[in-house]
Amino acid sequence: MPPSNPGGRTDLDSDTHEDETASDPERSERYRFGAGTTIDVAVSVGLLIAAYLVRRTALPTDGLLFDDSWVVVGASKGGFGQLLDVSTNHPGFTAALMVWARTVSRRSELFAWIPFVFGVVAPAVFYLVGALRLRISRPVAAAAAIVFVIAPEHAIYSSRVKPYVIGTLLTVVLAAAVPWLAKKRWGIGVACAWVGFALLAGSVEALSLVVTAVAILVMVAHPAGDRLLRVGALLVQGLLQAVLLVTVQGRFASATVAKEWETTYDGYLEPGEGVMSLLRQIGAHVARLGQNVAPGSKLSGVAVVAVALAGLCWRARRGDQRIAARFLLALFVVSFVGGLVRQIPFGPRVGNPAFPGGRANLWMLPVLFFGLAWAVDAVRLLLARVQPRLLLPFTAAVLAGALAVGAVHFDDSRTYPLPGEAWAARKVLAAMDDSTMVIVFPAGQMTVSAEPGIPVRPVADRKSHQGFMLRWTDPRWNNSDVWGRPRRFEKKLNSADRVIIHDGLPGFGDGSLADVRTRLRREGFRKTDSALHGIVLVEVWDRENPHP
Repeated sequence: MPPSNPGGRTDLDSDTHEDETASDPERSERYRFGAGTTIDVAVSVGLLIAAYLVRRTALPTDGLLFDDSWVVVGASKGGFGQLLDVSTNHPGFTAALMVWARTVSRRSELFAWIPFVFGVVAPAVFYLVGALRLRISRPVAAAAAIVFVIAPEHAIYSSRVKPYVIGTLLTVVLAAAVPWLAKKRWGIGVACAWVGFALLAGSVEALSLVVTAVAILVMVAHPAGDRLLRVGALLVQGLLQAVLLVTVQGRFASATVAKEWETTYDGYLEPGEGVMSLLRQIGAHVARLGQNVAPGSKLSGVAVVAVALAGLCWRARRGDQRIAARFLLALFVVSFVGGLVRQIPFGPRVGNPAFPGGRANLWMLPVLFFGLAWAVDAVRLLLARVQPRLLLPFTAAVLAGALAVGAVHFDDSRTYPLPGEAWAARKVLAAMDDSTMVIVFPAGQMTVSAEPGIPVRPVADRKSHQGFMLRWTDPRWNNSDVWGRPRRFEKKLNSADRVIIHDGLPGFGDGSLADVRTRLRREGFRKTDSALHGIVLVEVWDRENPHP
């Protein structure tokens, strides 16, 4: 058997792993000789392919739904000077989309490819971090990564124009980086680089402010003879991130959004309702958190979280990876406390199936997956000591179980919801001429505006959910509320020979479509074209006796 202290390590914190690697021949060989590169590459490629297959069918192909379209409108129709007005909590993400729009394409569906890449690579990066940096045995790391591939809401949000899956990948990367940075003696350059990175990460995905704040706290608690410098970095980071948070949340109706996380998604715990009520709430919220790992019952969701916490607590006690485990465990604690004080959604329910509430906890997925992997590894190491003959059957069972879960929940039939806006925008633009009047009903005003060629610009509105409203830059385009302004309506309608109606969701949010049709008939128009594509209705009405 190879020596149990690979490379002549003398780190006092490695005592646990001296015993572990001595009891596990596969680990000892790997850490001593760096064997298994072929396996790591093969597993990573397999995970990339599987993650791509699960996520690709949900990419948008015909316009965007509202929750994505406002992000694209802000990036493609707003200027860099409007960045804080059009990006709510993620100015860094919106800035990247602005660069994309100006250098690659303004086609709305292509913006989804930016988060898609992060979502596809996350399971493979998780495997590599777990196997190569966190000393999780290859089979266990692969098993956890296989289940990661089919994590339902991570798969959904890999094809949405949102930064949530970027936050997921950040947690994975920091699980490897925080121990390395904690053991490294800091200089001014390292401190400045870390603070800059933390500020950038927090601007890309809002909950990454929490992740990087916990990371610096853990690194301050594990100094390498440089505690004073780390405390200084913590204070500077805290100040800058507080300024960022206050600045961005003042640009939109953040209080209203937070309230909706409670009313629509039950995103917070209510400690004031009694002990038994609080315990029931904790059980429900923990179950939902566990169900983000893989679909299942409430009981299985609670079990997932309980086992993951056990794995984190076991690994956090001592050994080379205790810092990573403490970082991940601290993230869970902060998330739970944040739910108690109504600041961080903790275990929200699905709410609206088109954009489920679990998106707010995607940054926590790596916490659960690493915890599960460590818990399984603990059993594996125990077997290696007391019943070595059971090690191979146990490992095979773990892999088989993960493959079974992956196969049962492998869903490559997801489609992007509420399509039709790209088609509608092309149809409207093709039918327009100088004497056209376009009426856009409320449900489609934002979604159609995300399409190239639609003449609109964002205007700051701090009372709105997204921080801005829209203003048409072509007088031929009008919102349907124009019908409530008789003088403006009469002037435009009297000069128009063609009226095009765009209804982004017929029958929702505006019951005046029938009234508009009646008015057009009375004014001498007749319907010459009508088409419903996806969920979008476009009608063309021409004046029977056009102006000369």
